[in-house]
Amino acid sequence: MRVNADKRLTHLEIFEAAKKKTKRQENGSLDIPDLIQNVKNFVRSQFDLDAEVAALAKKIIDERCKTGLCDPSGQLRFADFADYGYEPNRMIKNDELSQIIEQEASPVDFKFADASRSTKHAVKAQESAARKQHEAQEMAKWVLKEQKTGRPQNQLTFGNFIREAGIWDETAPPEDDGSNDDES
Repeated sequence: MRVNADKRLTHLEIFEAAKKKTKRQENGSLDIPDLIQNVKNFVRSQFDLDAEVAALAKKIIDERCKTGLCDPSGQLRFADFADYGYEPNRMIKNDELSQIIEQEASPVDFKFADASRSTKHAVKAQESAARKQHEAQEMAKWVLKEQKTGRPQNQLTFGNFIREAGIWDETAPPEDDGSNDDES
């Protein structure tokens, strides 16, 4: 009964399933150690331990690649840029994401791969910021219109705005293209 992460059972569902699997005693009660074992079995069934461990390992490695998470050693001074901390032990991945090296020892192809990923993330962040700014501006217009009608402040929410403005669609969004998978 393995379930993927977005379809995991609730605690109540796990309890009820374990209760059904636990043999009743003559008096109708459940043996607590048996019930605990069945709950443990259902909890285990909710996880793919290898996948969970692999995801944690990737997260630990990716954290060492993020700027600002390693101890700086002095600072770098490039013309036209503010000085910034130098992190010689920050890890940098190659273009194929198959190799990793300390920034201190990184060859130029690793630095270009790092810069390319950073540029892609900056473009996505800029697009997200522009979209959020537009959402706020459109909502502000709606709020002003609704305030003029005397609508209570506690009803002037983003959820009400998107539904009433007809800009929300219940269909699932397009699949993520994976461009945010490597944020380092």
